[in-house]
Amino acid sequence: MRSIRRKTAHRSPHRRILPKQLANGILGFPDAAPLALVTEYLYHPNDTVRQYASLGLAYWPDSEIIRPLTELLHTCGPTDVVVKQTFRMPGAVDFNPAVPAIRSDNPVLMCGAVTGVTRLLFADPPLLSAEPEPKML
Repeated sequence: MRSIRRKTAHRSPHRRILPKQLANGILGFPDAAPLALVTEYLYHPNDTVRQYASLGLAYWPDSEIIRPLTELLHTCGPTDVVVKQTFRMPGAVDFNPAVPAIRSDNPVLMCGAVTGVTRLLFADPPLLSAEPEPKML
């Protein structure tokens, strides 16, 4: 019992690093270069790595990440974390280019496509309008 008290008594209060401080030390400033590094891991085959990278996106304001994530969705396809980040607001994204990923051999893209379709169908408030789009003549 004494040894535990001695060990905890000598710990410096400065040794605790808060997540925000850690992000500042690794990522520097929330600009394009670190964002490109983080978004690269949104396509990692390991689910934990993708989730961790997704949490790292909280370092940037939503207004700065929605466009790059939407571009990724259209160019690289959907992943579960990209879909969750981009499908947060009605009208935020057009999912049509990502639908073919449902037939993908890549399990990460297929999971993202299924996540996207599920979110489109069951979101509250709805992400899709119930009104049919007017046809252009």
